[in-house]
Amino acid sequence: MIETERKYLILYPDISLLLALPDITVGEIEQTYLMSDGATTRRVRKTVVDGVTVLQKNTKTKISSMSRIEDESEIGDAEYRALLAERDPELNTICKTRYTFYYLGQKFEIDVYPFWHNSAICETELDSEDAVVDFPDFIAIKREVTTDKRYSNKAMAKSIPEED
Repeated sequence: MIETERKYLILYPDISLLLALPDITVGEIEQTYLMSDGATTRRVRKTVVDGVTVLQKNTKTKISSMSRIEDESEIGDAEYRALLAERDPELNTICKTRYTFYYLGQKFEIDVYPFWHNSAICETELDSEDAVVDFPDFIAIKREVTTDKRYSNKAMAKSIPEED
């Protein structure tokens, strides 16, 4: 599957407002990067939503700054633990809370990290690289960071960028 997304550094969101959205999903995520070559990124993810844990493995291969070939599947506990043994020792596990909702038919994911108190990341998945993003007025964008590698989760697993 080809995934096309744009990523934005935003002001820390009003969590009570997000939680009041009618279609909000809140997930606690632990994302661990595995050893991989430069062209492909491999990771495992543990997501807990409403007390239910989902384990996934994921492989992404970059096509462009906004698009990647993504292969993601749910896995069992034994496979998850076995893959954790392939963890990239140079990268920390990323922990975040993800708020997922839809606005005007577009899917938005706001990731709140424990190491930032004034900023968060907002991603939106698109049908094409030139699609227009319509933001709800409660998202205050600092700037687009789609092409800024410092704000990829993999880069943040190595070095957390300063808030601005």
